[in-house]
Amino acid sequence: MEAQELNSISLQPNPASTFFTLSNVVEGTTVNVMDVTGKVIVSSPVSDGDKTITIETSNLSNGVYMIQLKNNGAVAHKKLIISK
Repeated sequence: MEAQELNSISLQPNPASTFFTLSNVVEGTTVNVMDVTGKVIVSSPVSDGDKTITIETSNLSNGVYMIQLKNNGAVAHKKLIISK
């Protein structure tokens, strides 16, 4: 797995209010939602055959978060804005 493959994962909607969806996720990827300090708030592994994953954000405050995608040593990041 290369970071380039992780970067092809799409994140929508952004800004998000109650949820966001990641598409083109490869099995074995771990999705971490981190606040600005780097603290992991939500961690979700992608199981067999899941190509799309939806993560609830209604419990998160407005602000900027980092989505960390990890798979077999490759790491990629995406910026997520929560706006309600």
